[in-house]
Amino acid sequence: MLSPEYIAHEIGEFVARTKSWSEDRTKNGNTTALAALSKLYGGEVNSNTIPNQLPEYWVGYNYAVQQMQAIEPHTRRALFPERLFNLRTPNQTNEELEYIRSTFKSVTLPIWNDFISTLSRGANRNNYTVKIEGDEALVTDINDYLKYYLPYYNSYYDWLQSYLIPLKQKDANGVIAVMPHDLYELSTVADEDGVERLSNDLIDSYPVYFSSKNIVGQDPGEYYLLLSSTEKSVVIESGKQRKIGVVLYLFDDTYIYRIEQVGEMKDFKFSEPVIYFEHLCGEVPVQKLGGIPNFVNDHVVFDSVFSYVSDILDLVLLDQNNLNISKTKCIYPYRIMLGSICEFEIDGVKCDNGYIMNDAGRKNACPSCKGRGSVPRVSPLGELLINPEDQFGNGDKLNGLASPIQYVSPPIDTVQFLVTEINANENRARKILHLNDSDAAVAGNEGATATGSLNKLRSTYAFIKPVSDQLFNVAFKTLDYIGMQRYGEAITITGTAPNTFDINTPSDYLAAISEAKTMGVAPFVMYQLYWSYLNSISHGDMDVNKAYELIINTDSLLNNTQDEIALRIASGTAEKWMDVVHNSGLVLVYNLVTSNPNFFEQSFEQQQLQLIDAAKSQINSASIEMRADLIV
Repeated sequence: MLSPEYIAHEIGEFVARTKSWSEDRTKNGNTTALAALSKLYGGEVNSNTIPNQLPEYWVGYNYAVQQMQAIEPHTRRALFPERLFNLRTPNQTNEELEYIRSTFKSVTLPIWNDFISTLSRGANRNNYTVKIEGDEALVTDINDYLKYYLPYYNSYYDWLQSYLIPLKQKDANGVIAVMPHDLYELSTVADEDGVERLSNDLIDSYPVYFSSKNIVGQDPGEYYLLLSSTEKSVVIESGKQRKIGVVLYLFDDTYIYRIEQVGEMKDFKFSEPVIYFEHLCGEVPVQKLGGIPNFVNDHVVFDSVFSYVSDILDLVLLDQNNLNISKTKCIYPYRIMLGSICEFEIDGVKCDNGYIMNDAGRKNACPSCKGRGSVPRVSPLGELLINPEDQFGNGDKLNGLASPIQYVSPPIDTVQFLVTEINANENRARKILHLNDSDAAVAGNEGATATGSLNKLRSTYAFIKPVSDQLFNVAFKTLDYIGMQRYGEAITITGTAPNTFDINTPSDYLAAISEAKTMGVAPFVMYQLYWSYLNSISHGDMDVNKAYELIINTDSLLNNTQDEIALRIASGTAEKWMDVVHNSGLVLVYNLVTSNPNFFEQSFEQQQLQLIDAAKSQINSASIEMRADLIV
């Protein structure tokens, strides 16, 4: 537990650094630096408006914030990266910059989505386990709480897959803090000494993300000083009370403290720390999201894996949006054609090369030809009439044109160069992130074989596994903190991280099965390949996986062709019911589940016996109807 003096010192450090930064900004003409900082930390502005340098609240703070800022344009739709385009390319005009801004497209977003989808494969609910032990009623309560009632997210498992995975890659130095939700809404009771304390209502603790820019003080393992982006305190600005003040939370190994900005906004003063909650975790319930360790002035900071491609993707954004400009200049052809000399006149004064002289001796653009000096001769129906030459040589001359109407296109070398650069940089980024689009990306002819797919699988597995391990360390520790804050030591929660990932596509497994059959590998290997293929097309559906597992373990003809099955039945080495299981197993299981919704809750041996009995009962029937809705 931190001493009151230590807490006061750390809050004082935050105030001093912020004021010093604000004074420097004020000297440079920004007279509302503190108000701007409050908006910035409150999430009211996007990363485009983050100053190049913020107060260095801890060693590596600005490094962490700038890394998060560099990644952001590739993870959000329609976020124009001002920093990338503010330094204009050579020969770029203001009009072209405005055109890029108005037509900007987030073309790198698909790479981010593919990357997150790849990482999410490890978070399939079937790939990891959560074990909760303790009083039966409490175990039931925590299971329901995690599945249905977690504040804001509803489900802990949805939070893990939909929130935690992308947050970790966007902001490796951000934190997940576990704290009560709407603590002030809980009822209180008076103890025997008359002191008001919280009632025995269960605490609705939940994970809260604080970005790296909102970590304004830290000593990992000792404390975190976090600035809330959703809460504001009431302060005075321009003589009026406004809810724009800063709210801080300080976490140590015993308490969560709440500190509010008070008084005049410009004074930047704070209230005394108030104990918000005694969290019972025995350690600071705050975790860094983490990434690849790096060092800034001998202090550890983390790099997101995605940060290693953000510079490359910046080039893609720049080139793609410059390509749009080049297309407007180079792709659309110009039409060159014969015209007639403008003969428009006003008060006897004729058009002279596009201009008419007025009485004051000034030239005005001709209202007929708009200053061109000639008028088009194309009719509304697109006809161009050519005046033939007479005996005196009068008539239309082509003046070097190959035809009366001619289309001229500028060279497209620039466009082709940009397209090549874009494709090359996208491929570089995908290769770094192990996001090959197809087996064609594997070197040589290796991609056409199951061996090539296996090599790609191993490489991708080696890339994903450490990221997944870090992710689940945070996820399981978050579970532990929720359990401690809600139940104390009455329950224990442990988890096992994934060791396998569904990385290959169904076509990868089919290629491996085909090659394995050709090579005549052992049946038990084939069974594993079949299981992997079926699991890849079931999309993690637990009941479908159970059905596949039952059929695979019951179908003794799984690795035989239809001709081989017919021969075995004719020779007596296989029974007819085996053929029924082989060809209609999924329909049989569907019928069994329909008649008994608790079918999969029976022992595996009972499930097998019932499947075999169902197959035997079908031998003398005409046929088994194949249901289209069972095809996954």
